[in-house]
Amino acid sequence: MTGRPLLLRPLAQADIDDILAYCRAEGGPSLATAFAKQLEAALHTLATHAAIGSRRYADLLGIPGLRSWPIKRSAYLIFYVDEKEKIDIWRILHGRRDLAALLGNDDPEEGDLEETSVSE
Repeated sequence: MTGRPLLLRPLAQADIDDILAYCRAEGGPSLATAFAKQLEAALHTLATHAAIGSRRYADLLGIPGLRSWPIKRSAYLIFYVDEKEKIDIWRILHGRRDLAALLGNDDPEEGDLEETSVSE
């Protein structure tokens, strides 16, 4: 099953880079690899079933269309907007961070989008 394209905002890509660097520093390459696999699985789920995510933060933060989906075996959440032609990945954040501050300042029109794909 092929899903819609996933478009990563620059902040989402920076989040991934930071998380992987942290995993390597704290747990070594095997932890970073394990996280990357879980992230890829979560992104694949979103590409094929985007409506599955929670709307909780859309309501709490007043950001229409915002959804979140957890990355298994971690405390990280993928924040995205399910658009007609694509899945717009806004951020990937630890659930214990100040999500209102981090997401409330994001301008959905700001920054270039980078298309990514996930393997089936």
